[in-house]
This record gives sequence, C-alpha cells and structure tokens, in this order.
Amino acid sequence: MEGRYFLEHTGEDGHSPVKTPTLPAVGLAARYVLDANAFIASWRDHYPIDLFPGVWACLERFAKEERLLSVDKVRREVNGPPELVSWLREKWRAAFASTRDSQVVGVFSEMQDWVHSNELFLPAAKHNFAEAADGWLAAYAKVHSLVLVTNEAYDQEARRRVPLPNLCRQFDVEYRNTIGMLRGLGVAFELRVL
Repeated sequence: MEGRYFLEHTGEDGHSPVKTPTLPAVGLAARYVLDANAFIASWRDHYPIDLFPGVWACLERFAKEERLLSVDKVRREVNGPPELVSWLREKWRAAFASTRDSQVVGVFSEMQDWVHSNELFLPAAKHNFAEAADGWLAAYAKVHSLVLVTNEAYDQEARRRVPLPNLCRQFDVEYRNTIGMLRGLGVAFELRVL
C-alpha cells in the first residue's frame, strides 16, 4: 500500500528488514505532539519495548522526520521509568520543542484564564493545571496546528483535575490517543516470532 509504513524491528541477528514504502509529502501529513502519558503508559503498560520494539522504532523514525515531537515541559514531567528516560534522552533529545514562544505563552495564558474562571474545577485542580505541562502542550499544539496525543479521556464532570481532552475541546485543538496517532501515521506492525 502506497504511503503506509510496515515497520518490522531488526532482530539481534540483523536479518529482519524494515520495509518502508513512500511516505506522503510531509507538508500534507499530520504532525503530532505527545503528552507525557503517551510515553509513560506506552512504555509501562501498552507497548513495552521488549515486546513491541517496532512501536519505539516508529516513534524514533517519525521524530527524526519531524512528524512527532513533544515540548520541554513534558520532558521534565517524564521522570520514570528510568529506561524510558534514557531512551528519550538518547533517541528523542532533538524532538522536544521550547514553549518559550510569545504566541504559545499567550495561548497558555488564555487557557489558564479559562481554567481559573471555570467553577467546575476545584482549587487544587486549578493549582495543578498551572504547575503541569498539559496547558503548555495544548497551547503549543494550538499555535502550531498540531494534533495532540494523549491517553486521557474527555470527562465533562471532572472536578479534581483538568483533563487534557476537555481543554482541547474548549480551545479547538485536535487530539487523539496513541492508537489514533499510529493509524494517522499509517503504520502497521507485523508479527515476528523470535
């Protein structure tokens, strides 16, 4: 299939090829910005690297192609597991963008105003929002027209925290979960028995 990746991780024997058909033009393809939980939950629960090395090869490849990135505040939030922190430092160092842009700061300020004026959220949720990376990530996605990747779910009754999908809906930021991102990138993984 033209435009779809079929990644297969190269085994220790070095004989498992990576098949990569032509990618669509990067200018026409969606770009994604990842939340901390997209890394942490994937590493720990959904796609551990020992069982799903192709997922991590995919993340590395698309980061190099500038289709995937995250922001500096997320890099600071990911403080475990240690192997993930090392992987990010080695494979994704250049894929963390700065949030110190005046447009990003302006949009973050608007988001923070909305959170603080929203009577639904408890004071602790408002305080945590101001300290966390989520608002910065959403502001960066909004300014740069990126698709935000999070495994959080929309919750219209949330009071104790500000779910990222709620913020995205309020500010018209497109978001997907990790599976949605992989589908959007056009990747499929093939079984290889060791």
